[in-house]
Amino acid sequence: MPDFKPKPRNAAWLTPYLTLSNHEKTLKAYREAFGFEVDVRSEKDGLPEHLEISHGGKPIAMGGAEEYETGYGVGKSPATMGIDAPQAFYIYVDDVDAHYAGLSRKRTITVKEKPADRYWGDRAYTVTCPSGYTWMFASRLANPPADPGA
Repeated sequence: MPDFKPKPRNAAWLTPYLTLSNHEKTLKAYREAFGFEVDVRSEKDGLPEHLEISHGGKPIAMGGAEEYETGYGVGKSPATMGIDAPQAFYIYVDDVDAHYAGLSRKRTITVKEKPADRYWGDRAYTVTCPSGYTWMFASRLANPPADPGA
């Protein structure tokens, strides 16, 4: 009997599934501003019904256009619902300041916080994509501050 694998080889055990509004603008932001890759894109009626997005060769999210009605209902993005996303996605990059510098030329995202040293030992910044999701990008500090809780 062949070895059965319960998930695809490169898949994470937990992968967020995002509902995208204005999906082309959002995907453009993910590719051009964030440096993500769209590894899988299947369409139905001209709309992405399934996407798989990666960063640094690692899968980070799946999603589809909110205009596409799935068998489990129609999802809405935070932007469509007019709310702040209740979660954030935290992505490590090699050089957060260089990543932010490349991002600052893009007009498809909204900067919420510029790069700053964080008490937990990362340098990070926060943005919102066109679909209303919050993304934090970070790099580990070479000399993290002492633990404030110690």
